[in-house]
Formats: sequence, C-alpha cells, structure tokens
Amino acid sequence: MTMTKENIIGRRRFLTAAGAAVAGAGAVTRSASAQSVLRKESIGLTIRKQADIPYKPDVLVVGGGPAGIGAALGAAGKGASTLLIEHHAFFGGVAAWCLGMPINQMRPGSKPRSKVHELVLEKLQVY
Repeated sequence: MTMTKENIIGRRRFLTAAGAAVAGAGAVTRSASAQSVLRKESIGLTIRKQADIPYKPDVLVVGGGPAGIGAALGAAGKGASTLLIEHHAFFGGVAAWCLGMPINQMRPGSKPRSKVHELVLEKLQVY
C-alpha cells in the first residue's frame, strides 16, 4: 500500500478512534456474559497466597522492573501514596533476567558501579 494523504491517520484521529475503542471495550466487559467469563473460576485462576495490604495506596504498581520502578517513582513524585510490589527477591525485571543487572546488585562490595546506578538508588530511597 502506498502512503497517501488520504490513508495516513493523524494523531487526533487516532486518539479519537482509540478512545472510542476503549469505551466500547469497557461496555462489553460490563455485560453479564463478559462478567461470567472474567470470574476467576471460569478461567482457572488459582490464588496461591493472598497478602494483606496494611493500607490502601492511591497507586499500586505490580512489578519492579524498569517500567514498574518508573511508574512508582512518577506516581510518588506527583504526591500519590504508592505501593510497588515485586514477585522476586530483587528488583530489575527484564533487565535483571536478560541483562544481568538486578538493582540489589548495583553496589557489589558497597562500591558504586556508576552515577546512573547511584541516581536510581538515591531516587528509590527518597520514596
């Protein structure tokens, strides 16, 4: 397909269409049949352990990878009470598994690896 002025979608048109799609999806998931599909019993979801959260945060971030840490820092920086939870015993997510850089290993022997690592640790400690 050749790109022409007629078949290029602009930002405003895209956002309008995306908003309509999200609204439509929301309406579908509120229907009775959709609710039966979304119940944990119908999809075979097993809750292995349920944790009690001592308070109700404004923002709950699930996953301590690069995106989760960024989301938590952003929310906390805007004043929202934020809780970041991570399944593993260390932060890092994809970076930890694929790049070998879990955040708890940024200071081997208590020596900083780089200014970037120190900045991340400093920002995490503030929140």
